[in-house]
Amino acid sequence: MEQNNRQPNNINRAGNTSPARRPVTGNNARGQAPQSGNVRKNTAQNTSVQRPAVKKISAAPGTVRPGQTVQNGTVSKPQTGVQSRTGTTARQPQARAPQLSREERQRLLYEEKARIRQKRKAFFDYILSVFILFVICFVAVSLLFCGAFFANLFAHKEPDTKNYSLVLSDYENDAEILDGNVVKNGNTRYVNFSQIADFYGFAMVGSIENMKYVLKESENETVSFSPNSDKVYVNDVAVRTDGPAFYENGDLYVSENFVKDYILGLNFESDTDKRKFAIERVLLNLVDADGKIADGKAPEYENIEFALKAPVITASISETDSAVVMPTFEFYSNISAYEEYMNPGSTTEFLTLVNEDNKLSEDYIPTGLSLLKYGEGMYLKEYAAKSFEAMMLEAQACGVTGVTVTQAYVSYDESQSAYDEVVDKYINLLGNDQANRYAAATVPPPGTDEHQTGLAVDLGLKVGAEFSSSTAFAWLYDNSYKFGFVLRYPPNKTDATGHMYKPEQFRYVGRYHAVRMNALGLTLDEYAEYLGL
Repeated sequence: MEQNNRQPNNINRAGNTSPARRPVTGNNARGQAPQSGNVRKNTAQNTSVQRPAVKKISAAPGTVRPGQTVQNGTVSKPQTGVQSRTGTTARQPQARAPQLSREERQRLLYEEKARIRQKRKAFFDYILSVFILFVICFVAVSLLFCGAFFANLFAHKEPDTKNYSLVLSDYENDAEILDGNVVKNGNTRYVNFSQIADFYGFAMVGSIENMKYVLKESENETVSFSPNSDKVYVNDVAVRTDGPAFYENGDLYVSENFVKDYILGLNFESDTDKRKFAIERVLLNLVDADGKIADGKAPEYENIEFALKAPVITASISETDSAVVMPTFEFYSNISAYEEYMNPGSTTEFLTLVNEDNKLSEDYIPTGLSLLKYGEGMYLKEYAAKSFEAMMLEAQACGVTGVTVTQAYVSYDESQSAYDEVVDKYINLLGNDQANRYAAATVPPPGTDEHQTGLAVDLGLKVGAEFSSSTAFAWLYDNSYKFGFVLRYPPNKTDATGHMYKPEQFRYVGRYHAVRMNALGLTLDEYAEYLGL
């Protein structure tokens, strides 16, 4: 009976039948409660025991939402994580960004490259526009300067009449001050020659195109000017000045240097601080401390005359002398176009003597400087430069090559810098006086360098032997006078020139004087004394 009251072993708690279990032995036999410690052990040991099957209950359609689960007939809430085996909820991984397709990636890459190309193009366009603007500005400025240069070269400038005053005086007459009658045109100062002629009694004849002035003391003393020409005829001998004569308000203006160099019997004084150019007639009388003539005598003046140098040469040399008759020269090269420059006539313009006794002023700048073809950035006066070019052409035709220019025109400031450099180098070693003496023996002191005239040139060889022992020097020594050049400091002439032998320095004087200096064996210093310059 006890066995009938029990529920059959093959019916489970859910009411389902299952296969009958095998009898359980040990403590788990009929009616005995199992020990808790033995259950797990037995379960682990008896792997053949199966758990009761769980029947899945399907929820009615529409009653289970996404994310909910059904267990034992009950709908659970959505879980935010994943249930781990230990009962904890693990975090779900974050959602990844949507993946782009290959076409979209290519499209974005193409757009990025297009933006980069556009930026590069804009940058290069900007650089190009700036460069084009710079070129346009440079060309415009260059044309402007070129136009101004050629306008200054070929057009006559209106003189600046706001410079110096002209002061004329003699012992008998009070000084006459003429404001604005000394003007500057370019680098040349001009004086009102009409006012000078009126004050000192020059007679004026001729026309405006050929104005001639005659001295009242002698009708043979004449000087003629042509407007806009630098050629002046002193006693019918052509002389070139450092600037062309011109008319202004009916008065004739001529170079200040011409007045100083070619009018004798007058004293000249130029005061840059007071901005005046004073001319005073030379008085022969003795005067006291107050400047008065003693014993009330009448003033006696030195005669005013024009310095005519060329007739002195012909008067001092007989007609049979070879220096009088100009020889005819034949050349291997065709240099007929240079004849005017090689032989400018008997003008004394190119005989300027420069030494310790005849210094050039700080503001002396020769006019008409021309760039040499046989020297880098070097200049000579136009006649000297053209004659030198002709001499080099003939030298090359005669097989003489390799000659180069080492020095040409040198300004006063450049001479000063070269002199000061030598003094500064030796002043601590030698002292001030000795350093200055050494510098003067090494480089010409400022104002005593003939290179400042634009007529002196130093030569050398590009490569090879010493210039003085070269065939080039031998040819130049024998032929330079044909082109108007002379060796400035020849050997055995130190007493006359004050300089040691310098085989490299040649000086332009013009063929007329060079031929005579060569025939007479005179240096420029001796020749100037011979002429009375």
